[in-house]
Amino acid sequence: MNSASFRKFSLTQFGFKTKSEFEENRIQDYLNRVISSGITDLIIRENQLSLDDLGILTFHIKQLLGDKISSISIGVNFEFSPDEYLLKKEFDSIGVHLKSNSKYKPSQFGVNIRMGKSCHNLDEVLSAESLGFDYVFISPIFPTLSHPEHKGLGLNYLEDIRKLTKIELIALGGIEPRHWDSCKKAGVDGIAGISWIGGKA
Repeated sequence: MNSASFRKFSLTQFGFKTKSEFEENRIQDYLNRVISSGITDLIIRENQLSLDDLGILTFHIKQLLGDKISSISIGVNFEFSPDEYLLKKEFDSIGVHLKSNSKYKPSQFGVNIRMGKSCHNLDEVLSAESLGFDYVFISPIFPTLSHPEHKGLGLNYLEDIRKLTKIELIALGGIEPRHWDSCKKAGVDGIAGISWIGGKA
């Protein structure tokens, strides 16, 4: 795998609760750091926003970024239906990243929508692949401050998953820049993070 094809995902965590809290300078500063860091894909993960306000933020970010990154997706912990997503014009050309226990399938969101899913073991990855997801996050690879109870799946587990699947595999959880090369050697297609990619939002 060459470095040009290695994807770098950034997950936002502005912590906005309503659109009245949107801070233009903060959003622009974060996106500038995302671009300068070579991020290829952005997941807008603002769990406290309503779907309406999430649509407003997503559309604004899409306008600011233009074609500077490969993809923008929404990924939140609350469940929303495919119909709710498809009815919002703000989500045109925006991908969807579903949580691990989501009941929805890519086919329910229509065609030409980049679909991802969070996974925590091989069975979940195999299921996502069979359902037609474009990529999966597999986590946590290493221990994290947010989930200290999980020791991490480890690089050997990543290698085993890679041998058994062809889906685009993105490593997440406790990954720092010093881990990038070892993740590449394990066969993943990219890495994802929050605080160290593009700076902390």
